[in-house]
Amino acid sequence: MKKIKRLSIVFFLVGIVFLNIPQGVCLDEETKKEDCENLMDRALGGQKLIFNRNYAEALAVFKNMQDSCNHSPLGFFGEMAIYEVQMLENEDFHLEKKFLDAAKRGDAAVNHVMQLYHPTEDELFYSAAVIGLDGFFQARKSNWWSAYTKGTRSRQIFNRILKSDPKFIDAKLGTGMYIYWRSVFTKEISFLPFFADKRAEGIAIVKDVSEKAKFAAEIAKINLGLIYFEEKRYKDAQKVFAEFVKNYPNTIIFRALLGKAYLADKQYKNSLAIFEESLKIDP
Repeated sequence: MKKIKRLSIVFFLVGIVFLNIPQGVCLDEETKKEDCENLMDRALGGQKLIFNRNYAEALAVFKNMQDSCNHSPLGFFGEMAIYEVQMLENEDFHLEKKFLDAAKRGDAAVNHVMQLYHPTEDELFYSAAVIGLDGFFQARKSNWWSAYTKGTRSRQIFNRILKSDPKFIDAKLGTGMYIYWRSVFTKEISFLPFFADKRAEGIAIVKDVSEKAKFAAEIAKINLGLIYFEEKRYKDAQKVFAEFVKNYPNTIIFRALLGKAYLADKQYKNSLAIFEESLKIDP
């Protein structure tokens, strides 16, 4: 169950940036516009490579992005995401040094954005994702204070975006995820007034984003599947993950999630078949 919660946060962070990238955004006023053109196409291509486990090719995409638009946090976030997804596959920290190095460089880009007089919503989006993914990694390492401070800072930036544009429905995915998982982590003390159980509210927001978002609908669906699993709505989770296995047949994580949903639902034959296919892909 802990891994389900971890994956939910990662897929939120990986997707919400890649799916909210406008054409031609350049964060450094002195950098030529053409250096930062086609960020959307490049980042979406990188995301597809990650989902298909073509990590070396994905890394080349984001390294190139760092070189051509080095004041954007986006390229550094992509590199961090590549390392974190691979570590989650193995449930270890074998790429920790590379992740932390990318996070350090990403933090420098974030600081550049936060010093701008009027950073755009997209610039803030990339920054919040870099900080949030770093915070998630710190939580996996049980560095709770660092995880808390980074998570809080990331959430504040997402709230800043929504305050500026309440109709930015894609950004609401962050709000829905926070409301839901905060309630999950604190449900044992929900009798206290400041720890109310708001899981239903969080689910409703995530579902709304999955149906109406302009860019983040697919990522919202993944997170909705993870929430269904947490809520023991296993058949609903199976429908979600089966669709992603169909679209990304070589992705171990999607197969693992579908297999676990079958297993939790006592569909042992289906679960075994999924896990056997995973072993064929990556023995």
